[in-house]
Amino acid sequence: MQPIRLSLSTDAEPRHPRLWPWTAGFLVVAAVFLGFDIAAHPIVLWDESRLAVNALEMSRRGFSLITTYGFQPDLWNTKPPLLIWLEAGSLRLFGPSEWALRLPSLLAALATVGLIMRFSWRLSRSRFVTVGAAAALVFSQGYFGEHAAQSGDYDTLLCFFTSAYLLLLFEVLHERRADAGRVLLCGVLVACACLTKGIAGLAPGVGAFAYVVVRGRWPRLFQTPWYALAGLIVVVLVGGYYLLRERAAPGYLAAVRYNELGYRYLHGMNGHQQPPYYYLQWVIELFSLGPLLLLLLIAPFLRWMPTRSAAFLTYAGFVVVTLLLVFSLSRTKIYWYIVPIYPIVSIALAIVVHRLLQMIPHEPGRAAGEAKLIVIVLALYMIAAGLVQKLSLIPPHELNSQGLYGEVFAQLDRQGVRRVATLDGGVYNNDGLVDYSPQRRFYSLIWAGRGMDIRIQDPDKPLALAAGEVLVTCDPSYHRWTLARGRSLTNMADCAAVASSSPPRAG
Repeated sequence: MQPIRLSLSTDAEPRHPRLWPWTAGFLVVAAVFLGFDIAAHPIVLWDESRLAVNALEMSRRGFSLITTYGFQPDLWNTKPPLLIWLEAGSLRLFGPSEWALRLPSLLAALATVGLIMRFSWRLSRSRFVTVGAAAALVFSQGYFGEHAAQSGDYDTLLCFFTSAYLLLLFEVLHERRADAGRVLLCGVLVACACLTKGIAGLAPGVGAFAYVVVRGRWPRLFQTPWYALAGLIVVVLVGGYYLLRERAAPGYLAAVRYNELGYRYLHGMNGHQQPPYYYLQWVIELFSLGPLLLLLLIAPFLRWMPTRSAAFLTYAGFVVVTLLLVFSLSRTKIYWYIVPIYPIVSIALAIVVHRLLQMIPHEPGRAAGEAKLIVIVLALYMIAAGLVQKLSLIPPHELNSQGLYGEVFAQLDRQGVRRVATLDGGVYNNDGLVDYSPQRRFYSLIWAGRGMDIRIQDPDKPLALAAGEVLVTCDPSYHRWTLARGRSLTNMADCAAVASSSPPRAG
């Protein structure tokens, strides 16, 4: 039997069809899906709230190499400050809010989608591969969900820079002559990835390096000075930051070595030591078409012409396997660390599915319809599953009571309350941080900037409220004790706000 030629096939399409309406239309869909709830959820405890405090304090004090918590140098969160700079700029430009904090991540997510579509089109000249890769990415819970595109965490911005340098490097390595500007841009993008999340910015590049060596393309790295100069750009920008940061506040490099190399990678955080198959399991669970990733295993056995798409499948295989290996060797395993893998597997899967659709046995009048039916079913499944996760499953999973301080302060402000004392014993953590409540701190800073006098009550000292002061807690440990002092002024079930005039409970 002869393979059919679908309307989805590269061979059946004009050489230069009008792609921009498809790209623009899908980017609008992606923007709505990724961003419609950007302001709907309170700041999340891990780790968005810590970064939110870093960014808000920097927006108040001015841009700096040093991120702070409590306006003191932050040696617990030791990542470089590129994301914090962007978030601080957004907070300063638009005012402090959840959506302003998350805006840089949302824009980075959309930029990654646009990047994937541009690369997929240049690679395949197929509308199916171009839109299919972007759709598989956007509707993946691992990409839009917790700690990713709808969060102020590092990983979405990191994903943009790693995707950009991986895809650009693939193009550069397969050009007849290396373009100086594009090679140097690779160096800048690698540096930006490192300035976003430290050594994690280099991890995806390990697979690209392995591809260059195994495929015998390493001599190209020495035929021009541009690759060496790109490496020098990375060393100067990243190394320069770390040296300047250490000089500005000594002790930073020691904290980096402990947090990012010794503590997390070699020894492991309590509660995050997982089996070797952990990341493979989560990639399948959090990818929009997770079980279909098994199709990548049969890709080498399909009939491939010597095309750039076929070469990219090999390249993607090196990147994905090496990335899984590098992260799996770490003693600390957390599922959102693997966000940069999703764009690469999205493109690879779209290429393989496109090839399989082309190989449906020929039966005039039926084959194209069967292929289109398969595509429609997969698309409806991705959209439905994504919406269920977005609307029903993720919000309650991310919410904890301490994230409600912002809404409580807003309700008290509408009642004319101007003086507040917060009582919170903090959340459990692996690092011995006492009374750690970064969500409370973020919202306290916001409302203090709006004129509310907010005092932190030490849980270990006797309670003493001033006249007109309202005691507020969203800590479950103090919720019932606070309600025993009188009627709550908030309708948030997990929080209590009691005026100082209420009679105290004995003991």
